[in-house]
Amino acid sequence: MVKAIFFDIDGTLVSFETHKIPASTQEALKALRDKGIKIFIATGRPQCLINNLSDLEFDGYITVNGSYCFTAGHQPIYKGCIPQEDIERLITFQQKYPVPFVFVHGNEMFVTEVNDRVQAVSDLIEIPVPPCRLHRRSPWKRYPANNGILYGRRGKRNRYIRQSADSLRTDALVSIVCRYHCTGQQ
Repeated sequence: MVKAIFFDIDGTLVSFETHKIPASTQEALKALRDKGIKIFIATGRPQCLINNLSDLEFDGYITVNGSYCFTAGHQPIYKGCIPQEDIERLITFQQKYPVPFVFVHGNEMFVTEVNDRVQAVSDLIEIPVPPCRLHRRSPWKRYPANNGILYGRRGKRNRYIRQSADSLRTDALVSIVCRYHCTGQQ
């Protein structure tokens, strides 16, 4: 018997074209709840960007790719952070290979630079472009980040990662690419 179902937001519940949840999907979600099945959100969005779920009720949220989880009553269940030493490596990497990174801390997002890729993703999922913060003097350097996202096209992103292997420790590179989902689209 199914007890719980997890749903992504962008392109799953919410259409990329209309930026809304279709009425048929809303009815199906309500029918699941009526059957006693718990429904959860599992998304890469931080809590501050979950703005398109209408008035639907969910039993909990897995946000920022699993880095911040909370109940329907907004009580935290789990909050993971990227270690400060890995943030420092990301800053160094970004300075050597200037490609935008977004860092998420709680309900705040910062991007290291805005380019056409950052704008395109923001337009696609109908969110504001995160504020741009300077590199080393940025306030996010002092705060734990829940997530970091590299904004780059697949081929270019892989080239950056291969070229940076000498400047990033192998375990940090694995941490950046796998554990913290900093490679953007998979």
